[in-house]
Amino acid sequence: MDTRNIIEGIKARIFDPSYASALKTAYDDQVKAGYFETEEKEYALGAEFLSQKLSEEQKAILASMEANYAEKYSYASTYPFYCGLLCAFEQFFLPSQKQIFDFSTSINEDLNTLPRMKRHIRYHELNTQILDETNHLLQGADEETTEHITSISCGWDQRAHSASVYAFYIGYRFGLDTIDAVVPMGSMDLMPKTLYLEYELGFTTPYKSREREKERTANE
Repeated sequence: MDTRNIIEGIKARIFDPSYASALKTAYDDQVKAGYFETEEKEYALGAEFLSQKLSEEQKAILASMEANYAEKYSYASTYPFYCGLLCAFEQFFLPSQKQIFDFSTSINEDLNTLPRMKRHIRYHELNTQILDETNHLLQGADEETTEHITSISCGWDQRAHSASVYAFYIGYRFGLDTIDAVVPMGSMDLMPKTLYLEYELGFTTPYKSREREKERTANE
């Protein structure tokens, strides 16, 4: 038995095309609900403008930049899964300890902030390349072109952030299921922490906020 191959096979099945499709659908649903509609509209306008404004050399740089963003997005949609899994275990086994594997620490600080980003070697390389390519495109660009280049970056950054949020949560829920498989109903002890995590990730809001939203909708 080759345990390494078995483990790699399990990971491949977790991150199969249906996983990527689910993350994209979740993001598209948010856009339809109006959450990231502005970023996506500005991205589309920027892509159209730049396709006509840039030289062939600049278009090649932009294409490379977007390819690097796409690879960065892929990492941002898988690595957080493991962080979410570890977060659930940390809550269960160390209930009184201050968390060090929550989303803010694992993703915002460790993955997306220097110097800790450097330990994610390929991710850091991609980020560096993107910055270099962006600066190259911005050299000598007028204000309108600069705005549209920035819109391309903002669009990709928002997609990656959304993917990391959902990936983290899926990993977390997988962790809870794992706990329950070994300790029946064990995850119920984590309910307060789970609710706080869902609030932190933006999946739920306080009842007061829901009341205000209901009132706002009724008055429209």
